Amino acid sequence: MERENGFRIIDDFRRINRVPPIFQGDFCDDWYTDGYTNNLFKLQDTLMSYRELFYPFTLQKLELPTVRNDLAKRDNCLGIISEDYTINKLCVKNVATIIYEYYKYNNLEIVPYYVIGLKNALVWYCKINNFIFDEQSKKELLERFIMQILLGNSDLKASNMEIYIENSRLRFSPFYDFGFCGTIDIKNSNKKGYKFQYKMSDNYDAIPADVTIKYFLTHAPKNEIELFQEYLINVQEIQADEIFGLIKEQTKYNVPEGVQIVLKRELKKNLENVNSIIKG
Repeated sequence: MERENGFRIIDDFRRINRVPPIFQGDFCDDWYTDGYTNNLFKLQDTLMSYRELFYPFTLQKLELPTVRNDLAKRDNCLGIISEDYTINKLCVKNVATIIYEYYKYNNLEIVPYYVIGLKNALVWYCKINNFIFDEQSKKELLERFIMQILLGNSDLKASNMEIYIENSRLRFSPFYDFGFCGTIDIKNSNKKGYKFQYKMSDNYDAIPADVTIKYFLTHAPKNEIELFQEYLINVQEIQADEIFGLIKEQTKYNVPEGVQIVLKRELKKNLENVNSIIKG
C-alpha cells in the first residue's frame, strides 16, 4: 500500500460488516477490507484514530498481545488499519455471540454492549463444548477488565472481545478496537461507567466508574487485586514519549505535537483519578 503524507492509501478497500446483528451499533458499517490480505480498516475521527494508535502501543509496551495498527486514508477520510487477528485461528468466536447464547439458554435479559457475568458465560461455553477454562483463561479475562480501568476505556463491550480455542483451552484474541480510552471521567458520577462490569447488576448503564473500581477492590480475590496493583505500577512507569517513539519506529509516522499533549493529559488524568479512588 502506498503512503501519502505518512498515511497508507487504501481506496480499493470495500465495506464489510462483521458484527453480530444483536450487537450492531453506530460504527459497525465503517469497517473495510481489500478481501485478500489480513488488513481491516475502520473510519474514525482524527482524535479517535490517534487514540487507536497510542493505547494499543501502550498495551504492547506492557507486553500484552494487541493487533498492530497504522494510520490510513480511504477517499481522503482518516482511519485506522489493523491486522485481522482471526487469520489461521480455529474456533474464533465473538464474546457478544457467546453472551447472547448464554443469556438465551438461561432465559436472561439480553443487554447489548455490556459485558455482564462474562466469566459465567465463558465457563458455560467451555462446558457445553468440552473446552477448558483454565488459569490462563482467567488471567486473560482479568487483564481486559484491568486495562479497561487503567487506560480509561469506555467501550470494552462484548463485541470488542473475541476468543479462540488452542489445545482445547480458551484463549482471548489480542486486544483490538481499543481506542475509546481516556474517555472515562471517574470523578463525574453522571457519566456512563465501564462496559465490562465485575459484578451482576440490573442497572448496567448507571454504575459509575468509581463504584466499579471500589467494588472490585473490596470483593475480588487477593490474587486478582495483586495483578491489578502490578499493572497499575507498570502503567505508571510508562513514559508517553516512549510510546510515541514506538509508533514512529513501527509506522514511520510522527504523531503531531498537539495530539501528543492531549493523549499525555488523558493518560495522566485517568491514573490520578484511579489512584485517588484507591487511596479513598
